[in-house]
Amino acid sequence: MNTGRKARLGLSGLVIAGMAAAALAAVSHAGASSSAQTALSGPQPGAPLDHFVCYHVRQAAGSPPIPASVLLGDEFSAKNPDGSPIPTPVKVGAPTALCAPVTKYHQVGSTLYVYPVVHSTLHLVCFKITESTPTPRMFVSTDNQFNPPGQKRILETGLPGTNVTAQSVCLPSHKSVDPAAPPQGEPLGLLSHFKCYTATETEPTGQTVPGLPAKVWAQDQFSPTPIPQISVNKVISLCNPAVKVVPGPNPQTFPEVNPDLHLVCFSISGGVTTVNKSVTVDNQFNPTGKFRTLAVLKAYALCAPSFKAIIAPPPG
Repeated sequence: MNTGRKARLGLSGLVIAGMAAAALAAVSHAGASSSAQTALSGPQPGAPLDHFVCYHVRQAAGSPPIPASVLLGDEFSAKNPDGSPIPTPVKVGAPTALCAPVTKYHQVGSTLYVYPVVHSTLHLVCFKITESTPTPRMFVSTDNQFNPPGQKRILETGLPGTNVTAQSVCLPSHKSVDPAAPPQGEPLGLLSHFKCYTATETEPTGQTVPGLPAKVWAQDQFSPTPIPQISVNKVISLCNPAVKVVPGPNPQTFPEVNPDLHLVCFSISGGVTTVNKSVTVDNQFNPTGKFRTLAVLKAYALCAPSFKAIIAPPPG
């Protein structure tokens, strides 16, 4: 796929994009033209990491046990001599989220940018984690479609007033909405594990970078018809690709995949979907042939593929 490809708001472009009828009506009614614009920032359509909409979940009784701890290493970790991260122990808690891959339609001015799903069967299931030695607070420069070209959004990890930074580990997962059908799909090794941190925008000027709030349509298997437009508001977390090691007599190591592609997650409001449906999921935390049952609740975040660089703390 041409990584610079974009679908304009003219009728033919929308039909080619395969947009749902309601979103087509909404953007057509806006009277947008097909004037050309420069590409948006960050990873372009077709990059090997999807956008995700994340839903709160509740685990059903009788689900398989969760490992008490695993080792995680990412870009914020201490490094081996070869530059690879040194995984350190984290305590693993209950699942907190199911993140589903979405096709995202993002209107900027008179142009509709389309980010199609790349791996439709690969989801993320996120579990709460606690670090015995917290990862230090970090400052990063991030780049995705929600900041103007040439302007990076500066984030600080961590909860204000605490030393807590890491909040969850997200595992590549298969999902099934049919209790009679086992969760299955593309190889889970096509998607990284992610270590996620609370994050807030922290610009040296004190002013947030333009681009938010943004109006988008995000379509996944849970989306109603017509697709509601949602508002993408503020940064709430940053997720780094991570090396995960499951300790034991025969330790398993899961390497990073596409280590330059991160996820920046934003709160969402407006036409947010509430699912209230049970699904079964399968990932490395399940014994073979045993699936975890989750009640999928309300959507709360949209995560965008992003580039990231660690920077020095802004002055002041």
